[in-house]
Amino acid sequence: MGIMFLIQVSTTNPYVTNGVNFTLPYLSLSLALNIILTITIVLRLLTFRYRVVSVLGPKYGTQYTSIAAMIIESAALYSAVSITFLVLFGVGNAVSQVFLQSLIQFQVSFLDSEILTVSFSLPTTDDRHITHRVPRCAG
Repeated sequence: MGIMFLIQVSTTNPYVTNGVNFTLPYLSLSLALNIILTITIVLRLLTFRYRVVSVLGPKYGTQYTSIAAMIIESAALYSAVSITFLVLFGVGNAVSQVFLQSLIQFQVSFLDSEILTVSFSLPTTDDRHITHRVPRCAG
């Protein structure tokens, strides 16, 4: 369905179609899949957090909570823009094109911000409780 949507968007106006309009079904399916997978991943992280906290103590579960919060933030903003686009597109409002163009920006920019957040939160050499070792090449 994604390929059909790309062909339709690249060759015609998404408002005017000769046959089936793939815009609404594709983006609705994409939004639903995004929400379902986000919930599944967050539940899995919180399950691991519960297990780690029950074995090691409460101070060791904070990383799972932080990662779950980042995933929820990312999915919530993308979902809000996507729902806004779908509603405006469904009623035939031309303003929906602004949201269609910004959907890609939300997908890419929040991925970049999550990578930066995780990379800045990695332990440094000053942290005494975690040691990172990089194996040396034997060549």
